[in-house]
Amino acid sequence: SHGREAVEADVQRFIAALPNDANVLMIAARNLCMHHRFDIGVALAERAASVGGHSPQLQFALAETYYQARRPSDGVTLLNELVASFGNDANLLTELVLAYEAMGDTAGARDALDRAIALAPRSAAALHERTLIEKVRPGDAVISKLEALAQNTFGLPAPELVRLWYGLGKALDDVGEHKRAFEAFALGAQSFRSMIKFDE
Repeated sequence: SHGREAVEADVQRFIAALPNDANVLMIAARNLCMHHRFDIGVALAERAASVGGHSPQLQFALAETYYQARRPSDGVTLLNELVASFGNDANLLTELVLAYEAMGDTAGARDALDRAIALAPRSAAALHERTLIEKVRPGDAVISKLEALAQNTFGLPAPELVRLWYGLGKALDDVGEHKRAFEAFALGAQSFRSMIKFDE
């Protein structure tokens, strides 16, 4: 890890080489983190958020950068501040889930997911994720919510259908309804195959 002065010097070199544009700086920061230059990447992301006037979009990107840099607790703190400032948002809450999971905080992830589902009850992705964070138990509301969505799939794109059927299959399998679980998994596989484009 670089010392603080060395990191700041590297950040200044990136800033000098790039346009004074918060979005460009944030993209550079994310790329640095992808190459495991976490110290410089995070510092540059924090600078980008400052240059951009701490807009919600840039704060959200900064939180993702913290997560990318293996600093999920900082991401959780920032995302919770955004939720407090701008109200509940399904995308923010879903991002919170990932950060809580990285911290091993199942209760925090479950709470964020339940809030996201309340805001977006037809989000198959959120419902599926809810089945993955812990074993589903008989009577869990996620089962009835998945079953209700399965009864009305109109307008759901194929990726959401995949998440719906796999989520329902996982929930049913957890509670011992293996035959129905197999049927749901088969529908998930069918939806997944529909997404694959074959060359003619």
